[in-house]
Amino acid sequence: MLDDRSARRRRIILMPLVVLMVGGAIALWSSARETKRNREIEQTISAVVRGVCTGADPASIVKTPDSFTQTAVTAAIRRLCETHDASTLLVDAKSGDVQAAGSLEGSATHVVTVTTGSASLGLRIQHTGDPNAILILGYFVPTAP
Repeated sequence: MLDDRSARRRRIILMPLVVLMVGGAIALWSSARETKRNREIEQTISAVVRGVCTGADPASIVKTPDSFTQTAVTAAIRRLCETHDASTLLVDAKSGDVQAAGSLEGSATHVVTVTTGSASLGLRIQHTGDPNAILILGYFVPTAP
């Protein structure tokens, strides 16, 4: 009878601890995965913007779902390059989408803000896990916080 009570007490204490440890491990794994994706996006977008600014063929470096989006995004990046030096480029990726996307809201997995000097450009990104298949879904002009 005494053994039965102590075994029950151990289970009552151990089960919540096991659940908390598994939950913590999942949270750490998820956080590391998201950090890795953000880094991949930042590196890819930085290379795309620098490439467009230096005159590389946009068709070979800007991956978009269609040619209309590719033309619009390339033109927006070129306008950013014309006003500021690409060497001062800052790229910041965050999870989520922007409300400015309207009916398309939610199709982007990340939002990237590209800043050079005092000018900024926002890019809607879709990253499904393959760093070679990062798509630029569109752009927007970020508003000041």
